[in-house]
Amino acid sequence: MFNYTDGSTWMINVHGIYIYNGSSWSIINNKNHLTRKQISTYFVDSKHNIWIFSLPQGFAGGGISLYNGKNWVILRKDDWDFQQPFVHHFYETSNGDVWLAISDNALYINPIDGLAVQLGTAIINSSRWGALVQYSQGESTTHTKDLPCSGCRFATGIYQTADKKLWFWTPSGRAFYYENGKFIQVSGKDGFHISTIANDIVWGFNDSKGDLLLTTRGKITMYNGQNWKSFGISNMAVPYSLKETQDGSLVIIASSAIYKLDGVDKWKEQFEFEKGIYSEHPQIAARTDRERNIWVLYNGELGVYNGSQFNWEREGYDLKLLFIDQQNRVWTANKMGVLFKENGTWENFDNIKKAKGILEDYNGTVWVSTENDGIFSYSDGKWQSYTEQNGLLSSKILKIFLTADNTLWVITDKGLCKFNRN
Repeated sequence: MFNYTDGSTWMINVHGIYIYNGSSWSIINNKNHLTRKQISTYFVDSKHNIWIFSLPQGFAGGGISLYNGKNWVILRKDDWDFQQPFVHHFYETSNGDVWLAISDNALYINPIDGLAVQLGTAIINSSRWGALVQYSQGESTTHTKDLPCSGCRFATGIYQTADKKLWFWTPSGRAFYYENGKFIQVSGKDGFHISTIANDIVWGFNDSKGDLLLTTRGKITMYNGQNWKSFGISNMAVPYSLKETQDGSLVIIASSAIYKLDGVDKWKEQFEFEKGIYSEHPQIAARTDRERNIWVLYNGELGVYNGSQFNWEREGYDLKLLFIDQQNRVWTANKMGVLFKENGTWENFDNIKKAKGILEDYNGTVWVSTENDGIFSYSDGKWQSYTEQNGLLSSKILKIFLTADNTLWVITDKGLCKFNRN
């Protein structure tokens, strides 16, 4: 949910767009302005244009709708020579251009160049299975033949570095950039070392300096604005999250361990997760507190890394949430209750069962949603509960949102509620 410039509130989900003007609701779906009501993702650019991508169903429907503040425009798939476009990424550059990384519906790409597979069986014409679309000053340009390699047509990540180069990367281990109207691919001679067969690019990260990091199983490749440099990390670990310590050091939380960049030469292992909780595809959340300590929730266990040492804070609790509020309290929860740490001491509130979400409003009140017991607020050391008796349609909470105007919205299994602070 978000607030639009006209003061309205927009809620976008798989059933369409619901717009609240302060007194009534209107609905946008495939009956008026969308190609299909099943929305996969949306993007709001700096000019307040709203880009909506609707999922296709087989080879019917789907596509992109654009709202410019006054009118809706359907972006035609015919312009891209695709049966059904699938948007993998939206990105806006510093000059206001919007780029879309798209492919034909239901495709995944084999790491070997030129092999596009639909539903794991039929090979599709490689000249049509992916493209980059650039929107600049109201005009669109589809890039396919000018891309530097056939595998470059399937980009899933986009990022503009501080030197204004616009970088793209693919699942098959390729990276290339756009500058002065041309695409240029990087390779081993540029310091970019990722095998297109053995390694797929899993994540792309950027640090506070605007540097770009691409990560694969057992490898981290960094671009510092001038050069690429590749590093190996042990245990063939898969990096999941990038954080920075108080002194500006980069830290990677990976599937099997925590790594810290030692100067510019080596990623050093700081802590290895025990075999008892280690898994190939762990559930990981990482947050940074006011002192730049890095809190890590790893497969239900909570620990903290202070830049030199990692220590477990809560083990055996099967924790599910991680949140740090404006007062630097660390919040977490499991099915038996909610916990937070303040001034070095953990407080446990076991009357709040099966918490699903935690957020903080602009007044400093912390809100906790639950599966079956409504929502709870915490302010000035006191808890307040809200159920049907306080106006909720149901105590079974699906999700809570906070919009930019500090309005709390609650989605229950019976409908949507808005919190009245008066």
